[in-house]
Amino acid sequence: MPNVAQNVVGGMPCTPSPGFVFGFDAQKNTLICAASGVWVATGPLVGEAANALPCTTPGTTAQQRIAGDEWEPKVYGVPLICTGPADFAHWMHFPPS
Repeated sequence: MPNVAQNVVGGMPCTPSPGFVFGFDAQKNTLICAASGVWVATGPLVGEAANALPCTTPGTTAQQRIAGDEWEPKVYGVPLICTGPADFAHWMHFPPS
């Protein structure tokens, strides 16, 4: 998985950005650098995914390979979360925190 921070600690400071905001703690639990500038626990990081496509396990997280198109800036590693009922779950961008 590209650009995932290693050995981060929940509650410690981090620098928020639009992409590549995931980290693993020493036990390989997944954390995300929240907009508040601290590492926060989140669902397991399962790989790369695409916004709006179906997913299988609500609560899991992924990085979008590339967000944007010719009309908006391209951003790599945008965080996604699998949300919805298990039979109809889909990837969506993280809600603002």
